Amino acid sequence: MSFLNPVSEPVKRFSSTDAGAPQINYNARVAGDVKAVLKACLVTGYGATASAGWSIVNEVGHVAEFVSPSVTMSDYRLGIDDTSTSSTTWYYQYQDVRVNPSLHSALTKNPRSINKTHASNGWQLLVTDKGIAFIDNFYHTVANAVAARLTYWSLSKSAVTTAGNEILFFCAGQEGGTTEYSYDLFYKPGSLHSSNASSYLASTVVGNSGVRVEPQDVSNVDALSDVYVMQGNDVVAVAVGFMAVKMAKKADFFGVDVITLGGRSYIKIPLSSHFVASTNIYTRTIVVALSLDDWEY
Repeated sequence: MSFLNPVSEPVKRFSSTDAGAPQINYNARVAGDVKAVLKACLVTGYGATASAGWSIVNEVGHVAEFVSPSVTMSDYRLGIDDTSTSSTTWYYQYQDVRVNPSLHSALTKNPRSINKTHASNGWQLLVTDKGIAFIDNFYHTVANAVAARLTYWSLSKSAVTTAGNEILFFCAGQEGGTTEYSYDLFYKPGSLHSSNASSYLASTVVGNSGVRVEPQDVSNVDALSDVYVMQGNDVVAVAVGFMAVKMAKKADFFGVDVITLGGRSYIKIPLSSHFVASTNIYTRTIVVALSLDDWEY
């Protein structure tokens, strides 16, 4: 967990398209459907697919907390309260103190403008011993394409020394916020962070504030950037496992696809946009590219 000597953690990938995988009925959501997916992937396995090797504690009905096998994560438990048929609430425990993500801990199970019966609806989960990324796929009825939502919880690659401040935790994407398509997770790609931390990913970083996204060329769809966590003018952490990719076309903004960048495999998850109807072009659009091989802590 350092800038100078990062440790690579292999990524395990789970998907609703796997044989024997638990399914979510997006047309008739029920309590516990997301919790059941997490338990199968992290703890019990499914079909011929082994689990990620995590354990489960404090399981009562559709509430549960998941414990990583890594000794580094001994102070942390990832929690979920899935007792509602209309939303899923995420949180985590740090030394038995509950922490909620600043961005949208309670996620609706029925986003607007989706085809609830479309075959593209589904889920994916990326897991390391130090973090997860849970991806919802929804078929968007206005765009006629797949939209996405990401729940991310992971240790950062950090220079932070204060215990408990190393976690990045947010939920964003389709109905992750107040706009129809997605939440503006990042603001003005390529610019410095604003001091108004409540508007950005920065608000989810415990004990820190500010995020800077700096692709070398924000007009280039191949432009990649680490996501840096700022404290004042200092970089104190890097978000692990994903890059920010600048896209500016509707075709790029929608769709959850596996892509190759710099010889590495990523899954592309578009999260934020500003749509200009007169030109049919999305601006201020950031696509997250999550690494599928390893995450460097």
